[in-house]
Amino acid sequence: MENRKVYCSTKRFDGDDAVKTTLTLDMSGVTETELVEYAVDALVIKWQSSIRRKKGVDVPTIATYKVPKPGTRAASTMSPFQMLETQFGHERAIWMVNKYGTVELAVAAVQELLDSMEQDG
Repeated sequence: MENRKVYCSTKRFDGDDAVKTTLTLDMSGVTETELVEYAVDALVIKWQSSIRRKKGVDVPTIATYKVPKPGTRAASTMSPFQMLETQFGHERAIWMVNKYGTVELAVAAVQELLDSMEQDG
């Protein structure tokens, strides 16, 4: 495998100034299969990070992660119920669905409230 030069910014601690580094990745000792293993490890970490950012959502026991192209962010797709969970927490999302009868009606009620708030300005 050929060496690869990448550019990155790194902070040692929160609040530190980032240091810009020209990093040469010497891949002479690894095979293409081993590089794929590194990529898979990195993708698992990206998925775990995305789950940790979703407040009030339990870690699923089965999941699929649509791998984004390098240099892009994954398009976040979530169900209407996941949207309610993310915004209001699990218990409130369940309460809203029970109150309005369906997830779709609960989402519609939230949208109606937001629209009325926007008009009130």
